[in-house]
Amino acid sequence: DNLLNDCDALISTWEIPALNPRALAKASGLKIIAHAGGQVRFFLPESIFDLRPDMLICNASNVMARPVAEHTLLMSIALLRNLCFISRWAAEHDQWENYPPEKNVSLLNKKVGVVGLGQIANEFIELARPFKVEFQVFSRHLGDFDAEARGLKKRSLEQIFSDCDVITISAANTPENRHMINHDLLRMIKPGAVLVNNARGALIDE
Repeated sequence: DNLLNDCDALISTWEIPALNPRALAKASGLKIIAHAGGQVRFFLPESIFDLRPDMLICNASNVMARPVAEHTLLMSIALLRNLCFISRWAAEHDQWENYPPEKNVSLLNKKVGVVGLGQIANEFIELARPFKVEFQVFSRHLGDFDAEARGLKKRSLEQIFSDCDVITISAANTPENRHMINHDLLRMIKPGAVLVNNARGALIDE
C-alpha cells in the first residue's frame, strides 16, 4: 500500500490483489489506474469513485472483446460441425460425401442462447447476426424495450438451456454469478446442442 504513495500511475493485470481503499485515497499523486484486462471490480472497491473522483480508471475491455467474440463464434461453428471428428473420419474413409449429416450441422437459423450481455456478448451477437439466428438472452440488465429494439428475446436460464442449439456464457465472474450454471441446467441441454464458455470456470458448477 505504501508503494502507491510514490506512484503517478498504476498498471495492473490479472491476479492483482484487492487494493486498500484507504491507501488509494491517501495516494494523492496517483492519477490513473490502467488495467490490462477486463473487469476491475475484483480488485477495486466501488467506493474508489467517491474517494477519488479525480482519478482516471480504464481497462482493456474494448480491445479484448472482439477477439474473444470471434473465438466464441469459431468454437460454436466448429462444435456444431464436429470438426475434430471429421478430421479423423476423413483420414479413415475414402468417400468424404458419406460423412454423417447429423455431425455436420450449420449455425444458420439456429437458436443461440447468450448468458450475460457485456461487451463480449454484444460483439458476438453482431458477428453471429448474418447467420440469421434467434438470440435468446439472459441478462439482469436488459430491459424489454431494448431487447425488442435489438431483436433479442429475454429468457430464463432454464429456457435457454432446454431450447437453444448453441449456448454461450459471457457473464462476469462476480459473487452473484459464481456457480450460476449448475448440474440441473447442464442436464437440460438437448442432444446435439453445444456449450461455449468464454467466461470463467467459476460460473459453472458441474
